[in-house]
Amino acid sequence: MQNIKKKGPLSILWFLSLILLSTQLSAQVSPTVNMRLRSRLEFAGQDGSNICGYAANGREYALVGTSGGCMIVDVTNPDVPKLIRKIAAVKSDWREIKVYRNFAYISTEGSSQGLQIVDLSNLPDTTVRVKNFKSDSTRGLVDVFRTHALHIDTAKGYCYLFGGVHRLSSGASVVAVNGAIVLDIKTDPFNPRYVGSYRQKYIHDGYVENDTLYAGHINNGDFSIIDFRDKANPITLSTTRTPTAFTHNTWLTSDHKTLLSTDETCASYLASYDVTNPQQPRFLDKIRTISQENAIIHNVHVVNDYAVTSWYTEGVVVTDVHRPQNIVHVGQYDSYEGLATGFEGAWGVYPFLPSGNIIISNIEPGELLVVTPQYKRACYLEGTITDATTSQVLSGARVKINSTDMDKRAESALSGAYATGQVTTGNFTVTYSKKGYISQTVTVNLATAQVTTRNIALTPMRIFSASGTITAATDGAVLPNVKLFFKSELEELTVLTNAQGVFSTNLPEGEYSIYAGAWGVSSKFIGKRIINSNVTNLSAQLQRNFQDDFWGDFGWQIAGNPTGAWTRGTPVSTVVNGVLSQSNNDSPSDNDGSCFFTGNPSCASGGNNSVIGVTYLTSPTMKLKDFSDPQLSFNYWFFNGGGNMTADDTLKVLLSNGLREVEIWAIGQSASAWRQSPALKLKNYLPITDSMAVTFKLADSAPNLNITEGGIDNFRLTDGPPPNAVQNIAHNWTLKAFPNPFNAALNIDYQLDKNVKNATINVLNALGQVVAAQKLLYTEGSLSVGLGLPTGVYFVKIEAENRVSKVMRVVKQ
Repeated sequence: MQNIKKKGPLSILWFLSLILLSTQLSAQVSPTVNMRLRSRLEFAGQDGSNICGYAANGREYALVGTSGGCMIVDVTNPDVPKLIRKIAAVKSDWREIKVYRNFAYISTEGSSQGLQIVDLSNLPDTTVRVKNFKSDSTRGLVDVFRTHALHIDTAKGYCYLFGGVHRLSSGASVVAVNGAIVLDIKTDPFNPRYVGSYRQKYIHDGYVENDTLYAGHINNGDFSIIDFRDKANPITLSTTRTPTAFTHNTWLTSDHKTLLSTDETCASYLASYDVTNPQQPRFLDKIRTISQENAIIHNVHVVNDYAVTSWYTEGVVVTDVHRPQNIVHVGQYDSYEGLATGFEGAWGVYPFLPSGNIIISNIEPGELLVVTPQYKRACYLEGTITDATTSQVLSGARVKINSTDMDKRAESALSGAYATGQVTTGNFTVTYSKKGYISQTVTVNLATAQVTTRNIALTPMRIFSASGTITAATDGAVLPNVKLFFKSELEELTVLTNAQGVFSTNLPEGEYSIYAGAWGVSSKFIGKRIINSNVTNLSAQLQRNFQDDFWGDFGWQIAGNPTGAWTRGTPVSTVVNGVLSQSNNDSPSDNDGSCFFTGNPSCASGGNNSVIGVTYLTSPTMKLKDFSDPQLSFNYWFFNGGGNMTADDTLKVLLSNGLREVEIWAIGQSASAWRQSPALKLKNYLPITDSMAVTFKLADSAPNLNITEGGIDNFRLTDGPPPNAVQNIAHNWTLKAFPNPFNAALNIDYQLDKNVKNATINVLNALGQVVAAQKLLYTEGSLSVGLGLPTGVYFVKIEAENRVSKVMRVVKQ
């Protein structure tokens, strides 16, 4: 695992208040495919790290690394694991374990620990021999100070220590090595001997077999194949970059022909390479998990040509790799309960126990899980995709099996070839698509361990023209420089109207969602339209106001330099303790899928890209002098959880008229949902000018170590109440009306908060129209209204600063 600094502890009260929501969210996930949970064992007060297994005398053991040492657990009965012994060690979040013969070798990044060696031969007796190997100074190894990971070449009897800090004597000086240190353990496993090293660059983790090291250079984004037959003079044979360039771990298949790699980063892959020629590895295939962009892979192992891999919050995933050019997921158990992204959940897995059971180590809380897998070969779908008119091969065409099985998103290669599959057998429809071509859906029959071949020829789409005129709804005037946005499953296109308000463009045939808008006129979803002929009537009328759904760039400015600044697009959800801290989509009140939101954390945890500092989002200026009653509303997302939850963690709205700027609204109450703002009457705060601007300010204080996320969508600045505007009900305001029913005047007693300004009492008829109104000079008093009103039913309420009293129904006789 890479070195990730964790956020501070989350508020217990906050967490408890969200238990119900967390339970509802977690019910949506936890996929289980061809796996059966046997047991869970939590280690109180411990975080978990990597795991290994050991079997002897008919019994099986899990060796679980934790923050306080190594837990030895008897898992012979997988339903009732039994803790045998804790091997105490220096505190560390990183602990790796490998077994050679009857000895466990335990590395840690905890300083001064050295390499811990445990003699397991007396198990299940709790008496075990333990030593810390720290140096072999007679052979030049001065200090085994810290070690990130290790691997053992069991065929040759050598232990390789990776990363960390090791010190070698070199003449009169001491050299620090963070590549690889090689120890001979075959002669005396309890007393290793230093025999060689690799010093060229940092190695994070690696796999060694028959004197060949497959080294993961995580920071360089590649793996090296290193000939280690001469331990003092290793030779690098080749270096190969991995798909997302953060190479953590490698493992060979049983036939020694294929190497698998993992990239421990967001949206990472399990990848396969032909290494029959170690000087020229050849990429074969790659695959993500169901979560795609939100998954981080960690450690891979191979048993019987199945890759058994830990994917943090995805748990253990089994992948059929016996056709390395077409690797397919065939099993999964999500060991992490609840929603999360980032470095939570499963650290490691171990699939080599004689029983076939898989043991898993979870990070926080530290725990052991035992699952029983059912290994099944995949069904394979392969073929070539070409152009139906030219017969030329097509690269980048998408292939999607339409089922609920474990998803493998495949694209055709430069050769036009594609390879995909799934574990479930039967008849399924498959959709083939590529930009500029008509999508094609066919039915295929998939069978276990069988390759179904389907070659597809895609027909190029016809191109049609689309045109229209955009005018103002109030006076019919043409509107120049309005953006038209056309979006289909495969196409996105933006075009502007000319000086006459006319636009014209060419589009491949298909169904499009069409949007129109500009700053100063309404942002409008025109609707969906199938383009299968030339279209000349795509006209629309737009209101003269300021609306923005953020499907396009209308000139908003972002300022401040925090972590997690405002950005426009589709947010990627983040989760804290099973609760959404950032939305996974824009507000459900519009149709485009885009909004402004803070940060885009990809698959990092909610805290890693939450706001720390202050970020500002400011609108372009607005000419509002001719507006009689400009009012603002918007949808917002504001989440604030954990830490001290102090008052400076807020979403605020600032209003400027070009001369002054004032705060007009603020929210500090957290929720995992999009909400509607009140209607904000701008003239209550500043004189209205033609240089008005609105700024959304999201602030978080870094020392609080809490999670703060925000979002803005459906911005509306209209002359009069915006559509769907809401007001906050002031429950503590009192309003009394008497007599009721009344004949002449209605007497009203009222009491408001002492700091309320610009309050008005309104009388509305049954149609919701204001028929009488009076400004209130004081926050407490009495008055009479209703003189001259005809008989009927009326409603009375007090409004001030986007708050409203409870509405009272009265009757005039």
